[in-house]
Amino acid sequence: MPIDLNNTMISDEPIPGLVDDQLSWQPPTEFPKLPKGQTTYTVKINQIREANDIQTANGKRINVTLDFEIVGGERDGTKVTFQRLNNVEFNTNDRGRTSFLLDFIMSTGARPNLRSNKDFLVQLNAMEAKGNVAKGYLDWEGMCLPCFDKALMEKTGGSDRETSLKLADSKIKKEARKFATKAKNYGEFPENPLNPKEKLEYFECPTCGEEVRAQVKITRWFRG
Repeated sequence: MPIDLNNTMISDEPIPGLVDDQLSWQPPTEFPKLPKGQTTYTVKINQIREANDIQTANGKRINVTLDFEIVGGERDGTKVTFQRLNNVEFNTNDRGRTSFLLDFIMSTGARPNLRSNKDFLVQLNAMEAKGNVAKGYLDWEGMCLPCFDKALMEKTGGSDRETSLKLADSKIKKEARKFATKAKNYGEFPENPLNPKEKLEYFECPTCGEEVRAQVKITRWFRG
């Protein structure tokens, strides 16, 4: 469902250089051969879960949590949930300056006139309503949440996960993640002993012994 702009405090301050980023934007180059474990799917926004401003060295940027839905093929209708995208800029060798959120929006074929964080959210609401699609690479990741929660509670003084998440800013959460065992991609998951050509969908945290299941993440955007 879309975000109610009347009940959301998202910055409408102009972002320096954003207009030029859109004018010079080029689509990412597709890999001639997919990295092992990655799969390409066409997706659309299923719902916008959350949107908030984050403070960076270059000013306020927007962070959104989206659920996507696969369009077409054998997995048509399958949800890809809790995908976090932001418009924090980075420089590429071949495409100039962009952001992961800008790549998603532009990869749907949209050519909006984005100038602020609020414009990004307005555009995402419109894309959800229209069912705009983009193509993305899907990979695996995993992080031990019990270890993350323990570190977060120690750093915030919160009595439980929910309280600690509310107390923690992005810097504290980033620090807490350092204490959690992670698998950043498909290749970092353990081999399946019954089939060495495949990976297990889980691993055991060496710190706390809890089972960590693979989660799907979108790592790159292309034209749908």
